[in-house]
Amino acid sequence: MSYDPNSANPERFDGGQLRARRFGARLTPSSQEGNVSEERMPIQQNFSSQVGPWTSSTPQTTPPWQQPVNKFPADFSQGLKGQPGPWDVNASPRYTPFAPSQSDKPTYTLPDSPRISPEASTPIFPPPGDPVRPLEPQKGKKRKRSLLLLIGLLAVILLGGVSYFIYSFTHSSLSAREDGTSSATATVEVNKQATALTANYPFSKDLALNDALADNSQKHGWMEDRYCKFGDKSYEVRDPEKSSYYTCPALKTKFSNFTYEVKMRITQGEMAGITFRGDDVKYKYYAFVLNSDGSYALLLYTGHDASPQPLSTGTIPQFQARGENQVGVTAQGSTIRLFINHQLLNSVENNALNQGQVGMVVYAQKGETTASYRDAKVWNIS
Repeated sequence: MSYDPNSANPERFDGGQLRARRFGARLTPSSQEGNVSEERMPIQQNFSSQVGPWTSSTPQTTPPWQQPVNKFPADFSQGLKGQPGPWDVNASPRYTPFAPSQSDKPTYTLPDSPRISPEASTPIFPPPGDPVRPLEPQKGKKRKRSLLLLIGLLAVILLGGVSYFIYSFTHSSLSAREDGTSSATATVEVNKQATALTANYPFSKDLALNDALADNSQKHGWMEDRYCKFGDKSYEVRDPEKSSYYTCPALKTKFSNFTYEVKMRITQGEMAGITFRGDDVKYKYYAFVLNSDGSYALLLYTGHDASPQPLSTGTIPQFQARGENQVGVTAQGSTIRLFINHQLLNSVENNALNQGQVGMVVYAQKGETTASYRDAKVWNIS
């Protein structure tokens, strides 16, 4: 299914005149220090979208306070060179997630319990002969026989104790060896996973942002207005207008080379994502957007008069449409890598923007869209 967020019928492209709202205009610039609760004005804008080159036309008779501020992606129906068709859910994923081999635990067969034969456990005494009649009374003979029986019983007990000690020691050694082997195997698997994750998802010791997004107390300057607000221990972003989108940046952040991740859930509507290397005043940023049908797009915005440029599109393996997904991006120089649930989707080269704010974005394609975010983290990397 082709993706045309501006069309009155989003499932097809009709090439006609489209209308889109972008709630981006502000009464005062949002970059002013400490001003994170300013209202934005709903702005309507006419522009034409065509298959092929992105074109736009803006009426010149619009009053100054209704100047266009941004545009919704006009058309993603054109395929990108070397990539599967945009928003094509049947395209094959480019990346096979790392799957460490599962080694079976070594199996040990414990030895049978040692058997003690009556012959081996019974003390061997001298063969009977003609008893020497003692000079002691009969009572003394009974006492000597009782002493011999006691010695025999002690020998049996001693032999049984030695056998039990040998069995216990052998069993303990085998159990310890099995436990040690299991622990070593588990450690190897964990190290393999950590190595693979680190190879694809670079972190560092420089954790520059670690925000649960329960409130704005960490002073990162998250936008707060009617459509960007904190609640229920998460940051909720919504756009009520069909065929429009809305951004909620952290105005006091500025990162250049970094790994940015956040947990995101689309609770209503179709599309939501994150923004990075952004300039909210100039409407410049990258947007990594997820569609509830399991597709994704990386878009570049270079100003409110410029059409967004799709840099990468594809499908997401093991995507949870209404579940929580870990959305991540690594921006290192001109290399941008996209991740969902720690799985690498694609790597893109683009140097249009080199630093800026991080944030969130929602797109109302067919109607109101809402997404909730929590546990945002940013690592500075070299």
